[in-house]
Amino acid sequence: MSVEQWEDGVAFALLENPEKWRLRSVERIELSSHRWSLRTRTLHVGPMQEVNQELANLLAQAPEECRGANGDVRILPPLSQMTKRPVVDFESRVGDIKVSRLSRAEGASLQARYFAHRVNSATSGQLTVGEDLQELLTAIFGSTYPPEGKEVEAYVKEQDGAWITPSVVAVAKLVGCEIASRVMEGRVLPSVNSSAQNPLIALPYLNQLRMTQNLDVLSSEELKERLRSLQLLLASLQGQEESVREPLFKLYGEYGRHWEAFARCNVPLDRPFFVTVSTKRHIQFESPEKEGVVRKVKGWIRPVAWTHARFNDALSSHVNIKVTDMNVELKDGKCEARNELNKPLEVFPDHIHKTRELFAIYSSKCNRDDRLWIKTTLRLGRPTGWIHLLVIATILATLSVTWVVWGLFHSRLTAQQLALLLTPSTFAASLLLVRESSHLSAKFTAPARTVIAVCLAALWAGILFLFVKGEIHVDEKQPAPTSSPQVAPSATRPSARASMDHAR
Repeated sequence: MSVEQWEDGVAFALLENPEKWRLRSVERIELSSHRWSLRTRTLHVGPMQEVNQELANLLAQAPEECRGANGDVRILPPLSQMTKRPVVDFESRVGDIKVSRLSRAEGASLQARYFAHRVNSATSGQLTVGEDLQELLTAIFGSTYPPEGKEVEAYVKEQDGAWITPSVVAVAKLVGCEIASRVMEGRVLPSVNSSAQNPLIALPYLNQLRMTQNLDVLSSEELKERLRSLQLLLASLQGQEESVREPLFKLYGEYGRHWEAFARCNVPLDRPFFVTVSTKRHIQFESPEKEGVVRKVKGWIRPVAWTHARFNDALSSHVNIKVTDMNVELKDGKCEARNELNKPLEVFPDHIHKTRELFAIYSSKCNRDDRLWIKTTLRLGRPTGWIHLLVIATILATLSVTWVVWGLFHSRLTAQQLALLLTPSTFAASLLLVRESSHLSAKFTAPARTVIAVCLAALWAGILFLFVKGEIHVDEKQPAPTSSPQVAPSATRPSARASMDHAR
């Protein structure tokens, strides 16, 4: 057995039974910005040689070059799954040692080999995945999501996809439609940005992979042949028993949406250790399902953060979400955990804790959901929200008094009266509009600031209208001087020049 085969065998055993060697997973999510969340995931790993007999036998057969000091061995453990959206500040530690993950191409290739291994073992060798199809699966599992708002075909052309002919695009769309109805439906939420559902997204990356290996770009017929091979494999899996079909379809859809982060590192065999992965990830404020106009407007007024988290890859799983901005808090009555399809949980977790600062969920039930969508409704802190409402009410009251005095009583306002009315509301509104705030609170104060700006503009537009019409009385007379003690004129001495003129 070569080193590569041994590393693959250990990685496959760890991927297939994550709950056997991960005793506990704790994920801490901090909503610290209006675009990014800080996520730290800690895995408590038990002694590797005690996981099961199969893994213990593999570890005992470790090649000499994979053995380290103190009985450690060098393996490729899966550290974490990451969304295919941008990931910033990725850092991983195994024990106290910082490790670097495999490249995207190496990780995707390992995922493709693992999927091929699962297909072969689940069907007892009846179905196999050839090297050509493995190459396509590597591109599918390694490709990224198109940018938000970008059409898939436009994205493909931008990614050096000009060599992809219209006939290949048509075949890719046909295969994608069949995958969406056969593989994705009822298992994960459909998404045209997933390369597993829409393999057209993966074709430019397939070209890049071949270029890095100094291979020729595939012709249109070769591309269509590989797409049809994928279609045939999934159709053959459809005819298998449910116990065989469901895990494989689920794995295929999962790898189309997430990267598996691997790291080549030394681990102890006879004692537990910790794996810590920290990243910054994009906060999703859009619902996993399509939304109408009304729900989008409601989401702008009161944003909802959606967090996707794994929840059944260890013996027990903990997920904690908190807000670090003092001006923003969770609306605890509206926070909830939902399953992969954004439906209510069928297996209730062991514990859910909700406050204005923290949402925590914990479960050790073996039949709990593999993944969760956690809906956290956010709002401004009550003091900040009341201040914004008070300023809006002050501006509206000032506007109402001004127009009532002029419109109903036909009375002209004096400049002094306007100054008395306008100064407090204008000063308070200006402070709120230009006040510095964090990125997260700025998102939540945007509706209130918009209302304040509109009300303030309406107030001053009304004042300017009254001024132009001459309805504002400005007293041009100077105020009478206040009385002051009279000072008797004093006799002054004539100047020297006046004395000389008198002499003449």
